[in-house]
Amino acid sequence: MARIKLAYLGGGSSRAPGTMASFVHHGEEFDGSEFVLIDLDAEHLEIVKTITEKMAANAGLDITVTATTDQREGLRDVDAVLSSFRPGGFAARAIDERIPLKYGVIGQ
Repeated sequence: MARIKLAYLGGGSSRAPGTMASFVHHGEEFDGSEFVLIDLDAEHLEIVKTITEKMAANAGLDITVTATTDQREGLRDVDAVLSSFRPGGFAARAIDERIPLKYGVIGQ
């Protein structure tokens, strides 16, 4: 069982709940750990934090979830950093997905 403090940059993204569900699925490996969700959008952070806490509680895990918009504070004393963000939001995502298709390839 690894007790780590993991920072997740982009922790308020639409992708974050699925990522956190994966950690919870492997819960015994992370029991006693702390996940620090970091994002610029405080409202989205609280949603992901609540979802993650409920998943962990439902699985009977001892996982601490914190959320912050302060990147410097969120990265303090972490053991690992996961980064998942897309500048420009959904408008940038549309562009990222259309360009490869224009050239007959799949990707972003």
